[in-house]
Amino acid sequence: MAGRIDGEKQHVEICSGRKLLTYSLAEPIVFGKSHEFPGLQLADVIASAISCAKKNREDEEANAWLQQIDDAHAVDDAILPDAARANVRCLDGCSIPCC
Repeated sequence: MAGRIDGEKQHVEICSGRKLLTYSLAEPIVFGKSHEFPGLQLADVIASAISCAKKNREDEEANAWLQQIDDAHAVDDAILPDAARANVRCLDGCSIPCC
């Protein structure tokens, strides 16, 4: 939460122990325009490259890139959503068809 002043911290128990769940942000999260922020341009390029690699799983180089990304960002405590239950066509990720 932005501007959190109550100091109350929430934790969650995960396999490797107790982890902090709440953070105090300096300011609210805002969406930016890529042409105004070079960091967003870089994020766009990386996201596009990952998307391309995932769509081309038969490509040896694409798989090598994905493996490097997985190795670099593997976290034991990550809780990932069940992709089979998510509908990315819905803003709320509903599990029933929207279209």
